[in-house]
Amino acid sequence: MLPRILLVEDEADLRELVFHQLGMKYNVEIVQTSSGNEAVKILEKEEFDLIISDYTMPNGNGAVILNFIDTLKKKPIFLLFTGYFPNQIPKEDMDRIYAIVTKPSFDDSLNQHVEKVLSQLKGKVLEANSGYLQIRKKWISTLPKSYANYFLKLPNDHYVLYVKNGVENTDENYQKLLDKKEEYIYIPAQEAKPLLQALFNQFDSIKNKNKTTAWQSEVNWLSQLNELANQFQKTFGWSKEVAQITNKCLESVEKNMHELPQLRDFLLLINNKEQHILYSHASSLAYIAIGFMTELKALQEYEEKDLKSLTAAAIIHDIALDERIYNKSIDFNKAVEEGRELKDDDFKKYMDHPELAAHIALLWKSVPENVHDIILQHHERPDGRGFPFHLKEENLLPLSCVFILAHELTTYILKCKSSSEWSHFFEENKLKYKQGKFKNIFEKVHTALSA
Repeated sequence: MLPRILLVEDEADLRELVFHQLGMKYNVEIVQTSSGNEAVKILEKEEFDLIISDYTMPNGNGAVILNFIDTLKKKPIFLLFTGYFPNQIPKEDMDRIYAIVTKPSFDDSLNQHVEKVLSQLKGKVLEANSGYLQIRKKWISTLPKSYANYFLKLPNDHYVLYVKNGVENTDENYQKLLDKKEEYIYIPAQEAKPLLQALFNQFDSIKNKNKTTAWQSEVNWLSQLNELANQFQKTFGWSKEVAQITNKCLESVEKNMHELPQLRDFLLLINNKEQHILYSHASSLAYIAIGFMTELKALQEYEEKDLKSLTAAAIIHDIALDERIYNKSIDFNKAVEEGRELKDDDFKKYMDHPELAAHIALLWKSVPENVHDIILQHHERPDGRGFPFHLKEENLLPLSCVFILAHELTTYILKCKSSSEWSHFFEENKLKYKQGKFKNIFEKVHTALSA
């Protein structure tokens, strides 16, 4: 008997693409449905080995399915396929989930988890399907070329090759195929991977384009920066240009945040709630990091893209945290420096957040690659007592060192009642940042404050 998978996703095109992706790679039986309540109706009558489901759906979310699974004697494994972070899912649901895969899964992570589940069930993964996959013809109409050999199915179940692999969309035969009345084309299963990848990319591109068309950002970065900029002009002697450059960088990075669902959701959050702590933290951090570069010349040489890297990292480095966990960060950081591990569920989420945010940066194609490293390293410390990898100063990127020190100063300043307290930061941290790349930056900041 073949392993059985229940696929639950309200976006029909994405659901069908995942269906074909799994059907191409594994010899399994897959049943599709579009909501939690419909999934429960199917589960009442049929048994499954694995459920792959979105969390937020109309007509019953993922929690509806998880609650019903609890009533079953034979409990299928539940794999969450979503754009949400773990901290956005209720803990009681997270405890019942096998793993989370970020959709639309460009990095093969969905296949990896499915393969692991299937190997646990059967001891070995069954060979991939042979034969032909059925693909909607409308999906290939906007692709630039054919990514496989395209066949049409004849009434006698024979298949005739109509367009060869690699043919341009403008080719006469390609256009004739599109003009035909048939709703589907057929491709050999062993050739399907490049085409499915192209369709996944196209699906997300169209989805983002639709969201971008209606995108009206209401984030007023400059208004958030003005008060801090005034304080830094008085205290450090920084020019007004720092706020202008920062605002330009923030707006430039924000325009590209429509690319991923996690970034869109985060930006909508601070659009709707501009007093959100991560909004003030992100904009202040971007300002201070850019001031370090432009006013204090923290690095001898830098390019405009370095400022954008620092800005992008400032905006999303804490994207996996909510306000409750963020408000515990001082206590959590102290525990890390002292080598203590707290028995607090929020502590584990806090320790995981650099890697979660860095993963998002890796998927974010419009920002420089070093944004991933800056975010991953933003809680490391010169002496190796940071996290997640306990890296020492010599193993950190120069931009990461700028960001780390800017992050520390930002956190300190935001908890101060007035700028007169800022000087205490240097007394409290002068031993921590006395070596290597940190020493140069720290001394320049200290000198500017003392002037």
